[in-house]
Amino acid sequence: MELYEEKTKDITTNNILFMINRVSSDMWFKIKIGIIIAPIILLYILTYLIASNTILIIIAVMFFSVLCIIYACFIMFDILKKETGSEQMVEIADAIREGSEGFFSTQYTTIFKLSLVFGLYSYITFLF
Repeated sequence: MELYEEKTKDITTNNILFMINRVSSDMWFKIKIGIIIAPIILLYILTYLIASNTILIIIAVMFFSVLCIIYACFIMFDILKKETGSEQMVEIADAIREGSEGFFSTQYTTIFKLSLVFGLYSYITFLF
């Protein structure tokens, strides 16, 4: 498999994939089982230690949020391991990426300026 960095010049992605490829499949299985079982066992233990249901619900939401983020990372790693395509496809993807980054920087700059103006307008209106 050709290195991701050689096709797209993305060093961070290449470093992440390098670390992920060093983990064996048996270890991946253990990590996945641990991610699924550990929050459930921890919540079960915390139900006996914490008297307030509100705190327990907050802790449960935090645990499952972290679990979802970890699952999203697994999906990202799986997508990044896929083949990037031919040289022409990579050139087109790089051009699209460059255009979208320019568009988003322009869009966010405009939104920031408008929100600053309307924020100051709201503040001044509130004072008087």
